[in-house]
Amino acid sequence: DFFWGLFLCQMDTDTRALVNSELSPLREDQQQLKKLDLGRAAPDILQNDHLGQFVLTFPIPVPENEQKFATLVEDPKSLWAAFFPAETVHSAHPEYPDFGEITLKEFTEKVVKHVVKILGQLGCEVHQFHSVDDDELFVAFGLRRSTEALHDLAIRAEARVRVAPQAYAAVKSECPTDEKVDNAWQRRKVGVNLKGQEVYNECPLYVRYTPGLHDMVEEPKDTEVLRILRRGLRGRMSIVKLLEEKVANVFFAVHKWDELKELEKRGWNDPTRVCYWPYEGSSDSVEEYFGAPTGLFFHFYNSFSRWVFFPAAVSIIIFLIRKLVPKTHVHVIDTLFGLYMCLWTTFFLSYYQHDKNVKLLRWGMTTDESAGTVRREFDDARRGTARESFRKLLHWFLCCFFICETLWFVYWATNIRAEAVQNPSGKTFGLENEHIIRGYTYAVTLNIKLVDCTWSPLSMWLSKKENHRTDMELKSSMAVKLFAVKFVVFYFPFVYDIVLRPRVEGCPGDTMEGCIHMARGNLKVVFVTQIISGAIALLLQVAFQLWSVKAALRNKKGSSMITFLEVQALMSEFDVATEVDDFMQIVLSFGFLAMFGTVCPVMCMFCFVANLALKKLLAFRFSFAQQRVVPQIDTGLDAWMWILQFLAYAGVTCSCYIVIFMFLDDKVNLASKLLLFILSERAMGAVKMCLDSSLGKKSVAQQRIEECNEDVLELLLLAPKEDQSP
Repeated sequence: DFFWGLFLCQMDTDTRALVNSELSPLREDQQQLKKLDLGRAAPDILQNDHLGQFVLTFPIPVPENEQKFATLVEDPKSLWAAFFPAETVHSAHPEYPDFGEITLKEFTEKVVKHVVKILGQLGCEVHQFHSVDDDELFVAFGLRRSTEALHDLAIRAEARVRVAPQAYAAVKSECPTDEKVDNAWQRRKVGVNLKGQEVYNECPLYVRYTPGLHDMVEEPKDTEVLRILRRGLRGRMSIVKLLEEKVANVFFAVHKWDELKELEKRGWNDPTRVCYWPYEGSSDSVEEYFGAPTGLFFHFYNSFSRWVFFPAAVSIIIFLIRKLVPKTHVHVIDTLFGLYMCLWTTFFLSYYQHDKNVKLLRWGMTTDESAGTVRREFDDARRGTARESFRKLLHWFLCCFFICETLWFVYWATNIRAEAVQNPSGKTFGLENEHIIRGYTYAVTLNIKLVDCTWSPLSMWLSKKENHRTDMELKSSMAVKLFAVKFVVFYFPFVYDIVLRPRVEGCPGDTMEGCIHMARGNLKVVFVTQIISGAIALLLQVAFQLWSVKAALRNKKGSSMITFLEVQALMSEFDVATEVDDFMQIVLSFGFLAMFGTVCPVMCMFCFVANLALKKLLAFRFSFAQQRVVPQIDTGLDAWMWILQFLAYAGVTCSCYIVIFMFLDDKVNLASKLLLFILSERAMGAVKMCLDSSLGKKSVAQQRIEECNEDVLELLLLAPKEDQSP
């Protein structure tokens, strides 16, 4: 009720115009959002997201900060140069306003005036209005479609636009699709986009926009327009500097309420609809609104959830019959399930790679743009310096430190537990040894969560401080360093249960079955705890964000109404660290299934059920509890695919070890088991490599699409020029 009370539930369909003579005229005649039940003191929210695609807010003097705005700016010329480097630092004839002795209020007014001037030069429609309590100036701006300004910016930004499928007829060809039968492309409807237009399975070529191609290409997508405008802004002003110097307060891309409601209507961001099938086409709607990076994330989430359904169904059967058949038969069943999981990881990753590549083709993302946009924080002068090298070395040193802490803690906790087992009637640390023995699993779980909660923010902070050139490089570095520690922290305790415990301290009951039972119980506790803690963390993120917005709305003075753009200004920004953390959670789940699914098949069922609920919470957060993601060029999963492949091969090794050393009869001597393990592990590894090679990185559909587009590329590019020739 809290979530829906803020954004979705208890809506009154009455609408009325907002009229307030004290505010900007731009507030007049705006369509009001449906009244939300936020409490008696909370204002109504009015829909004004039509005013632009981006918003930049500036502080306005109020009685509480008049003294601050009355202070003199020490070096206005340097600040101006930092804010507008294209007109000053990088200009042959730099021009500066006449500053003299200028107060912060006067300087801010000049900055606002110049920002509005630049936006006008870029061809933007600009709207300004004051916040409901008159402490902020909102500058909303955007580009209209089919305008000369948009086309000019598209040329400068090297925008990628889709060739109209009808243009293929001009070169006597057919637009390729993802299905071909008897040398004929099969065109079929695959859905409806957020604007209500039918979408087909066509995969036309994407080209860089040029004026000569105007008549044969489609208008840029909404997400591409956002990227084009953001690129244009970077060339004229430094928004990062404006925010750093606190001359501006917030900069964000505008959420569109109607499109969010359409996504809700389709069930994508409605957390109350948890019983659903994660079908393939939903990621297309996500990409249409949020852009390719977010679309790829939810595409992976959907694909993983669909694929894990089959081992989840099998795990339920195994769980039901486990106590009905002899132990030897159970081991045979678990062995077959382990073999199945080895093949499952191989086929899943291969087919996901195929599906992802076709998605990238349809979305117009190709590998030639993997460099991405240069980060504003990047400093070329820092490259190769001793300080930068030391910073990176320190980061890896801390990686090793946290890994060693986990190894030491497991060793220490194991020794404490072993001593308690030898003296069950005694006490340790003032606690009965019986409780010490039972608490071992929970102590290991607590250490996992504590290290995770410490290392994740620390590593992300250190990665941001490193001098990475692009966001892609930052994400890759962040993912690898985070995973290096999490791999040991999350998985080593169970590797110890399976590999070291039988040799070091022995198994409960002096049988391998005791270690199997202990490992299975520990896996259930940790895996379920990981799922629950992830869900709680996500709920807390959303709840805290919505609580912050609600509290801020209650503190608004002077009016009982507030606009949707003002609500968005109160939301948190989606950054690289959040993106990496979201992906890490699902990658860790994949690792548990790949490496230890043979011991605890029921984890597959837990994972499938949890994925359905967590994906809805994530979608809700993306839509209603954080600012809109600014689309960026993204070509795939980068480091994540390497990590997933690593986990798949590690899963082969773990599964073979479990089958040979834990399920095989104890009468088989150690040397024979070792030989069987080496042979089986190498054989399964070879099978996996053969399957990876035979399936390939590209599907047949992708190869056909690329070949067709390559064949007609030159003809399509030359066709307009030939038509224009005398």
